Amino acid sequence: MSSAQAPFSEPVYATPKEPRELTAEDLAFISKYTGRPAETLRRHILDVWNSAKKQAFVYMCIQEFGFLDPRIAKHPSYPKVKAAHQAKEAHDLMLHVDIGTAFGQDTRLLLLQGWSHEELVATDVIAEYWALGKALFMDQDLAVPFLTCSAADNALVSNINAAHLPSGDASGVTHDTADFVWAGSVLHCMPEEDCRAFLKSAYQLLKPGGFLYGMTAGKHESSEWTYSTDGTLTGFLYSPASLESFLRSLGFCEVTMQSLDWSDLTTGTVKGTALSDIITFYFTAVR
Repeated sequence: MSSAQAPFSEPVYATPKEPRELTAEDLAFISKYTGRPAETLRRHILDVWNSAKKQAFVYMCIQEFGFLDPRIAKHPSYPKVKAAHQAKEAHDLMLHVDIGTAFGQDTRLLLLQGWSHEELVATDVIAEYWALGKALFMDQDLAVPFLTCSAADNALVSNINAAHLPSGDASGVTHDTADFVWAGSVLHCMPEEDCRAFLKSAYQLLKPGGFLYGMTAGKHESSEWTYSTDGTLTGFLYSPASLESFLRSLGFCEVTMQSLDWSDLTTGTVKGTALSDIITFYFTAVR
């Protein structure tokens, strides 16, 4: 989810002692995934939520139970991902990489929709999130490969290939292996240099015709921002135009941007950045 290091002794965001009321919509996905009645899961979810506050950095989306909602399904390019997987031959394997997976709800949606464990790789810089996801979704034996690494890691491509290949040997395989790379809420949590490193790696990892897709917070004019209240964590807010320009400079042949309403970011300030000035948008870049 970011390049922040974990664990943190105290949450940097101020987390309310009492959570908001969970809705039926909040409970729908976890109920479907676990096969348990929705109303029986409320206490369990709150227990994991409280545990997360003690173990790892608490992002705004985690405070608001964003880990219950597979945002990937709302992305305008997701129907193409779903259709491509449904159209493939049964014996063929695809590769979908989930960068900044956090609790792993997006990867688990793919599992529900027919992807095999062998077709998925998930990564996050905060290992505690993946463990919390297994506790939340009650699947401690989940076989999806998970890598603890920064999205900006120079070895990202080779590490993903090693995790994906049956032999675990990625020697000589440095690119062109992934069909899709998903970066749900990653870019705005990294400095510009790290964003550039990750986007270059994503391009290398993708097969021709494969695509990178995700969502990010941004601004109409690109700028850095500090997103922790103690001032220690900084990221970069692309404008749609500046992100599109950089993606095209890497060689992506089709790049699209689409604005969205991200209600998590509406009021208040974080170290001088007015949240009302922040825009949010989807992006898709085809290699």
